[in-house]
Amino acid sequence: MKQRILPLLLVLASVGAYAGLLSRSDLEFVYDDHRFVMDNQAIRDMGNFAEFFANPATADSQSWSGIYRPLRTLDFAIDYAIVGTTEGAGAVRWYHFRNVIYHALATLLVFWLFLRWGADRNWAGLGALVFALHPVQVEAVAWVTSRADVLCLVLLLGAMLLHARSRGLDRFFAGAAGLLVLALLAKEASIVFPGLVLLTDFVFRDERKLRTTLKRWPSYLIYSAIVGVYILLWINRHDVHGGSRWEVEPLIREVFPGQLLTMARGFAYYLRLLILPVDLAQDYYVPEVTSLDVLTVICALFVLGAIAWSCLAIFRVGSIFAFAVLWFLIAIFPTSNLLVPIGIPTAERFLYLPMVGVAFLCGSLLARVVNRGAFGRVVVGALFVCLFAVSFTRAQVWTSNRALWSSTLRYESPRAVEWFAAEYRTDGEELQARERELRDQGKFEEANLVRDEAHALLERSVAEHNRAILAWKRLAGQVEKQFGAQARQAISLFDLGRFDDALERADECVSLYPGMADARYARSLALAGLGRLRESAAELERTLLIRSSKNYLISGAGIYEKLAEYYERRENQARAYLALQRSFDLMPSEADNPAVFRALRNLEAAYRSQVSGLEAAIAKKPADGDRRLQLASVHASFGNYQVAGAMFDDLMRPDQVGRHPLVLGPYALYFWQWRDTKDGYERAIAIYREILAADPGRADIREQIDVCLKELAELPKENQ
Repeated sequence: MKQRILPLLLVLASVGAYAGLLSRSDLEFVYDDHRFVMDNQAIRDMGNFAEFFANPATADSQSWSGIYRPLRTLDFAIDYAIVGTTEGAGAVRWYHFRNVIYHALATLLVFWLFLRWGADRNWAGLGALVFALHPVQVEAVAWVTSRADVLCLVLLLGAMLLHARSRGLDRFFAGAAGLLVLALLAKEASIVFPGLVLLTDFVFRDERKLRTTLKRWPSYLIYSAIVGVYILLWINRHDVHGGSRWEVEPLIREVFPGQLLTMARGFAYYLRLLILPVDLAQDYYVPEVTSLDVLTVICALFVLGAIAWSCLAIFRVGSIFAFAVLWFLIAIFPTSNLLVPIGIPTAERFLYLPMVGVAFLCGSLLARVVNRGAFGRVVVGALFVCLFAVSFTRAQVWTSNRALWSSTLRYESPRAVEWFAAEYRTDGEELQARERELRDQGKFEEANLVRDEAHALLERSVAEHNRAILAWKRLAGQVEKQFGAQARQAISLFDLGRFDDALERADECVSLYPGMADARYARSLALAGLGRLRESAAELERTLLIRSSKNYLISGAGIYEKLAEYYERRENQARAYLALQRSFDLMPSEADNPAVFRALRNLEAAYRSQVSGLEAAIAKKPADGDRRLQLASVHASFGNYQVAGAMFDDLMRPDQVGRHPLVLGPYALYFWQWRDTKDGYERAIAIYREILAADPGRADIREQIDVCLKELAELPKENQ
């Protein structure tokens, strides 16, 4: 009975530290939870099971982001199958609860692993309690997106326990290898498993006899082979879904020596967090080291000294400190930016696996304090009360985006500043919508007050984006994020009616990063605001090819509606029809878009009426080439390209109208305006040149050729 009390207490402590978070009624998904859970349509169908493993893009609602963690995606799909939704505090609570349960299970496995390593129950229990309650663990547990960290550790610890029981290539080894495969599919940080089992075997199984440890080489070789196969699979998925193979020389230039010095500063920051876990932050950036200073030199010498001392001291019996240091260094290596630059210098969640070795050392030290008598037990008890209180409070920061980013803002975090900038813009846009409603109701004075309030919020959004741009600029190596903030600032400028400023900022972003969706979208808005609607539509098409999230689709439908209005004002029903059709394709719900739906049906009726009238006329006079030419043009104008193409080709036959300028003109227009591809433009240009050769004085045809050449040069690659 007594043996069961300690594991039960560990579970209660693990869950209790997050009880405040789980009991909140205002829970919402935060930050990347929207990408990986809330907006991820893939997890809503368990039939996508195989796709989670074959297509890593299913992990992210936005785009392939270099992350291959199919087991996490599957786990989220299981959550969705259970609760049936991602809406409401109740659903969010379930996702948090699953993370907490995994954390409690990891705590139990840590306890049993410490016993396997030779710790007594006091040592193992105290160490496991440090693991469970240390505040640096909160990010991994309280952030739903960090499911990968807790799930990965549960699987890795299970694999280590099975490996510790193996005596060769037996069933325990097979189980460990299987769990390693699952851990790798949960998170790539599991690649350190061979190094960790080699270290623990050497220290705890073989009395620090390297020759004895190396006799288990088949096990280590198979573990390493599994990791190697996973890395090749990751690279393959990276290539297939939008990445490119690593280039060794640029990678080395990026890592050495600046990144080594930066990570030395990062390790010093981690040490501070482990010893004094206060002033925690979700988004704390260690500035990249570009020149040597005294603090950097001290940090680098300290880290190098710790590595050298640990490598030497590990051969001494009882050197738990050396073991903890080496465990930490091995476990932190995948996120150290030394193997692959990942763009995130430090993060508390990166400490979840390294914390196991630290907790083992802490358990040893605290057990000695407890053994000194009542005073020692009081001190240790007070320590755990403090850890519990800090973790309990810190966990509730993950209740909402506002709570999370408010707690991070004091570090001048560019992400936090950007979040508030986006909030000001969203609030301003909502007020602008309210202003339009009031004007429609004739309440002009009230509308003017709302307009002023909206403009104040949007001006504040522009100012906050300026802060974010400067914050990213101070962080070396974050140029793309800097211009991403500038692209989003351009959207706020559009909302303010500052279309020229918006276009200038968007153009600068697009010139540097042509594939940046936010920049393309901002440019399409600015062009629409300036009345350059054809260019706006082309830019929007490029945006939608890069990213088709719901927000882009809704806004894109609105831009196409404006484009349709533009063409209707110029009595170009065909172009208006095509623009409205595109708008309706993006947002097909009649309930959401009744005006678009009605306008589309009216234009369809006009199209059918024109076609019926022309077909009736042709039936009476089959040889009437003019009517057949008009009918082909109508079909082309309204997007019925297959029928139009067949009719144009028929008209071009020598026994029909032939290559007459009156036919060549519409034929060229068919390829140019209604088939926006490289082949279409080139054929249109060739036909226009044929007309020009027959009639060199046609200035209008020369102008058409120039416009075609310009648009061909700007044609997106995907249309070429």
